[in-house]
Amino acid sequence: MKNFPPTFKIMQSIPSIKRGFTLLELLVVISIIGLLATVILAALGSSRAKAADGAVKANLKNAITQAQVYYDLGGDTYVGVCALTGTRVIGSMVKSAENNYDGQLSIYDGLTASTWDNAQCHDNLTAWAAWVPLRASANGAVVAWCTDSTGASRKVTAVLPGGGVAAAYVCP
Repeated sequence: MKNFPPTFKIMQSIPSIKRGFTLLELLVVISIIGLLATVILAALGSSRAKAADGAVKANLKNAITQAQVYYDLGGDTYVGVCALTGTRVIGSMVKSAENNYDGQLSIYDGLTASTWDNAQCHDNLTAWAAWVPLRASANGAVVAWCTDSTGASRKVTAVLPGGGVAAAYVCP
């Protein structure tokens, strides 16, 4: 038999130790996973709000074309264009846009001022305007998307006025 160096014999006599993870190592890994999950969920939440706001904008942009068809085929008037039911009306588009916020819709004739937390659609003989809050409005600040008969489609920070004034039919 071969003679091995003495250190090899000593190493053979020491039993092998199987070492697992320490509690501290496990806690560090768990805390890192928790931190990453928090960051990902925060980013996902803002993505959902942006997607909902995009749907609001798309619905109201389509309402411009639909309202023009209503005007052209309906006797050169916008009266009734904000109705929820009927031929070529835009109320259902505005309601669909509002469903991305909280599902409430108020149809006004321009005599009542809007509130920041529900959609509005005002119409009269010569003009109309629709206003839907965006998800950023959830904290109580006015942030909405407004579309009107002039073709405007933009973010606004003011509600549609009431009192039957001309400004009730134009985005602020």
